[in-house]
Amino acid sequence: MRKSSSIEKISEKLDSEETTKVTKSSRVKRVENLDSEETVKTTSTKSTKRSRAKKAENIFNLTLNNDENLLEITLNENTYDIYVSNNEYHLFLGKDASSFSSTQQNLRLVNKSISLTILKNDNTFTISTNCNIDFSDNIKLSNFSKSGDIISFNINNPFRIYSESDKVSLTNETYSNNNILTNVSIPSDSNDTLIISEEDSKVYLPYTSEEVMKKFEVNPTKYDSVTDLIEKEYILPNTLFKHPVRARFREAYKLMRLKEHSSFLAALELAIELMFESHLNPAIITACKSLQELDIYLDCLDDNELDKFKCFKIVYKTLPMTV
Repeated sequence: MRKSSSIEKISEKLDSEETTKVTKSSRVKRVENLDSEETVKTTSTKSTKRSRAKKAENIFNLTLNNDENLLEITLNENTYDIYVSNNEYHLFLGKDASSFSSTQQNLRLVNKSISLTILKNDNTFTISTNCNIDFSDNIKLSNFSKSGDIISFNINNPFRIYSESDKVSLTNETYSNNNILTNVSIPSDSNDTLIISEEDSKVYLPYTSEEVMKKFEVNPTKYDSVTDLIEKEYILPNTLFKHPVRARFREAYKLMRLKEHSSFLAALELAIELMFESHLNPAIITACKSLQELDIYLDCLDDNELDKFKCFKIVYKTLPMTV
């Protein structure tokens, strides 16, 4: 009952703006306390994480190698259907036919028994694989070679390669919108900028492509596409931060509970400390991926050296002033 009473008292103060400075020493203490909490994680929390990881493992894993402009997909089933064009790849993956499109230049598909690599150079695709491929009669190949159990060849036109009943086939079929149920574009770039825009009344949170893909892997049925995930999770309405005191309290509490997995009391402590920090835009708390990022920002804010904050860029887009 005391917790409910405390929260009610806090809510009564939400309409007044006061400035309560959070000292650097208190922030260091918070981090130390958070580290100690890591050693007392509950079994139920671990079990939940294990079950989420197991769910993702049962579908597929995605890895981006930006240096090689390569998307690598690890499948736990030998079931796939890939349409290859000059501009992008369209893929059905697994028995549930989860579908993606990717504009990465190169693609690698692996599981315990197969390896398939497609490298694009201008309008030529070089395919290397250990699969026994059944080629359709009208497919034109060049530079065919074999080394051990790996065959390699070039193809100069769009094609389709797919597995069916442990057999791999390659045809000159091309992609059309009717071929795929859900078109999911995998982001090839990360967004390292927090944009707080009055122009369209939205907040655009920073993200990494790896972070987005991991979220989609864990909950592939929750979102219609990766684009849908980004729009729901990383593009927020400004109205969410309309009451800054309340928003700072809420976002600080969520950061501790959802991102740092801290205790209720630790989350409540940070929320109370920051709720009246009038110079802190609550959207910045939301954009921070960890308590450490937030503390770095607060240190820069205290020292009036925001140019030294490098975790992500911050851009404000304001409406033009009317005279």
